[in-house]
Amino acid sequence: MASDSHNGSGWPQVTFVALAVLAVGMVFLWPYLGGGRPAPPASAPAPRASLVAASDDSREVLIQAAAQAAEAAVSGRWEVIVERARAAAAAGPDRLRLFVWTLFTAFDALESGEQQTALRAFFETGRDVRFSEVFTVGRGGWLMDWPTLRVALLDYVAQRDRELARELAIKILQVRPEEPGEWSLALRELVRDQHAGDWSSLVRVRVREFIHDKEWSTRGSASWMEGFDVVVAGASPEMLKDLATLSADGTSRPARFVAFLTADRLVMAAPALCLNELNADPTLFSASTGVRAGLYARSDVRDPAQRAALERYFARDDVGPGERAQFAAAFPQLSAAPTHRLLTEPVVRPATEVRAAEFATLARLREWIDSGRFPAWAGTFAELHARLTTRGSGSSTSAPETAEPAIATP
Repeated sequence: MASDSHNGSGWPQVTFVALAVLAVGMVFLWPYLGGGRPAPPASAPAPRASLVAASDDSREVLIQAAAQAAEAAVSGRWEVIVERARAAAAAGPDRLRLFVWTLFTAFDALESGEQQTALRAFFETGRDVRFSEVFTVGRGGWLMDWPTLRVALLDYVAQRDRELARELAIKILQVRPEEPGEWSLALRELVRDQHAGDWSSLVRVRVREFIHDKEWSTRGSASWMEGFDVVVAGASPEMLKDLATLSADGTSRPARFVAFLTADRLVMAAPALCLNELNADPTLFSASTGVRAGLYARSDVRDPAQRAALERYFARDDVGPGERAQFAAAFPQLSAAPTHRLLTEPVVRPATEVRAAEFATLARLREWIDSGRFPAWAGTFAELHARLTTRGSGSSTSAPETAEPAIATP
């Protein structure tokens, strides 16, 4: 690694870095000079574009500060990058984003070996700078806003060097950092493309510690709540018991909210498995029957496994009138809001598929009503049938040729 002297091995490259970030150009810096908000950097280094003159001195100072921070990183002087980052955070959110994106571009200009050495050295220092409480997930699960400098740099590493990101993630979870955003990103890298059954023992322990942390659940920060997407990505019902505990009375309001949201999305990720688990253990969400009703309302009757699980739910004797009413208010509910998450993609079905599911549901409702199999649900079924029939009659969409197209069973 280069020394602090300008004669060190990193200085010619850092000089290039300074010039490069000052000429990042229309594509990268123009949004901060009056245009819209930029997209996060791609997995490859950001392209260099034509020179754009800074519109005010303060922006130019921030760009130069980012270049100086990269120089300091090569020289192992992390106190400099901490100082520059703290000054950028004090300048406001827009200027902070400019600093961070420019810092990323400055690191891109370094050779791979120098970049890795510098970033490893930073995380080993344990130093950090608090930016804000904002933790904004953008396209592809990459962050657009960062609560701390360490979170920003960990997200940067994950986009450029997955192997290094996993190495850092293991070390982070071994020492249990205080910032939930670090846990969220570290867990993201260690569970990526893995089913929960394949999680390491370290990940399994830390996931449970993470979601049950009393301080973070009380604060309800976005960096903690977004981390629950790790559970959804695991696509396993084994975490339902933990989510049911969090959703019970006595926990914090943020914890109850994120527990319901996560359970809802987990059922969408592994519907038949989760619905069967809910039937196998009647205590799950027994203290939050409205949540339980909403989870069963995710059932798609076109899938034989989901339909069988739903019929077991109808036959249970622990489902009261209030829960049946809450189920009727939501069923069938097969799509989710199209929001960006750390690991998973939202389940958003086109209108034609939603209508196909509703036609299939109408047919099943008529079957259940005519058979009289679930007498306690007779009124609920009649209400649902009337609502869906009314909705269908007011639509120009005709019934599909095949009312129950086959779908894969998870």
